[in-house]
Order: sequence, then structure tokens, then C-alpha cells
Amino acid sequence: MNLPVPDQRGFAKQLKRFVPGSWFRRLTTTYNAMLARVPYGLKYPVAGIVRHGRAPYCFLEVGDVVVQVGAPRDILAAGRSRAVHFARLVGRGRVLVVEPDAENCAALRRFVADVGLQDRIRLFECGAWHTSTTLTFLTSDDHPAANVLDGVQQISSAEAQQRGYRKVEVPVRSLDDMLDEAGFGCPKLVSVTTNGAEMQIVAGMRNTIAAGCPYISLASTGEGYIEQMQRYGYEYIVRDDRGYCFRQLALVAPSEPQPALVPSG
Repeated sequence: MNLPVPDQRGFAKQLKRFVPGSWFRRLTTTYNAMLARVPYGLKYPVAGIVRHGRAPYCFLEVGDVVVQVGAPRDILAAGRSRAVHFARLVGRGRVLVVEPDAENCAALRRFVADVGLQDRIRLFECGAWHTSTTLTFLTSDDHPAANVLDGVQQISSAEAQQRGYRKVEVPVRSLDDMLDEAGFGCPKLVSVTTNGAEMQIVAGMRNTIAAGCPYISLASTGEGYIEQMQRYGYEYIVRDDRGYCFRQLALVAPSEPQPALVPSG
């Protein structure tokens, strides 16, 4: 039985429990648009004050290595980008960012160059998965944070049309592969804020888990994450601002990672 854990979600995430999904998306879009008008020098420091005492930000120190999977430009402009908050926290450390959308990547590159964080961030313009291949993404120009892998979530034709999705073929790689190429060593935290692909991405972290990655944060976009992470040797410790935060119990390397809901092909 899972014991209760602290709930550190902000007001907006608490509100999500009581508001229909379509309404919540509209509210979020409006909220992000309003915050986008606030200068960087105000919104990120203020947002940082709120976040940095909470998980997963509170686990980080100067010099740490962090991985962030997912960097939508609307979240970036609103002052809510985990990649930017992580970069502000680690100082001389490094943040490996994985983002498949070309426009999101361009926006992040411009932003970090403008604010002087470019030396702290290594950006991989691809998707994260449990192996190297090419997958189909459903991407929305109007709602970049809603991008999703085709086949991972059940989306009706009507919903796809409403969100303005278009299909794009994107190369994907495992986090182990990207961390090895970057040469950063074992990260202190891996944060995965995708829309349903979290466990498939974790399945591509076998070496990272074996090396002793202490914390993994997953967006709460799928089912059974707590039980699946227990099999990887991680305990659920706190409900953070995007989903679940886990801590490694021991240096356990799962013998047979089994990604769920892997699209055929």
C-alpha cells in the first residue's frame, strides 16, 4: 500500500481536479499568454522563489547535472520552463534538454542566449524514447505544450482537429545515449514532462539508473507510474508541480525494462 505523500502542486494544478479538460486548457493558454508579457527579469526570479523550496527544484545544488525532457515555447515564455529554472539553480553545472519540436528548440536557443544561460544548457533537438528510431508526433502550433506521440494517447479525430494537430516524423533516442554523447556523467535529477511517453523514456535510462541517478520526476499523464517506478527501485516521495517525484532506494539496474504502450513500427 502506498502511503500518503506531500502535495506540492500549485493552485493551478489543484484547480485542474475540478475543471473539465477543455476548459482547463483554455484557462492555461490564457494564463500563459498573460505571463508572456511579464519581463524575464521579473517573472523567472519571482517564480523561482516559489519553486526553489519545492520538489524537484529543492534537490539541486550548484554544479549538479540535470536532464529535462520537454521544453515547449509557451511554457518558456510564461516563466514556467523547468529547463530555465534548473539552469538558474545549477550555476556551473549543466542541463541536458531534449525537445523534438524545431520551433520550441529555436525559441529556447534565443531565450537562453538573451539571458546568458547558453553555457549551462545542452539542447538535443530530437525526441526521447527507449531506443533510437523515428516516430510520428502530433504537434500543435497553437498549443506547443500539448504535443504528443501518435499512438501513445488515444485522441479522437475531433479532438485532434480542435487542437490543430499535424503529424511530423521525428528522430528519437534514449537518454542513456544522449548523456553518453554529452559526457556529463550521472545526473542528479531526470525530469520528464511529456504527454504519456514517460515510462518508455525511463526504459531508455538503464545505465543512468544503474549509475545511481537519485531523483526522477515524471509528469502525471499516464497510469501505473508509481508501481512501475517501484520495479526500477524508486519510491514515490512527493507530488510536485508537474506530477510524481521519485527517489532511488538503491543502485538497482532492472534486468528487463518493459516499456508500456509502445507504438508498432
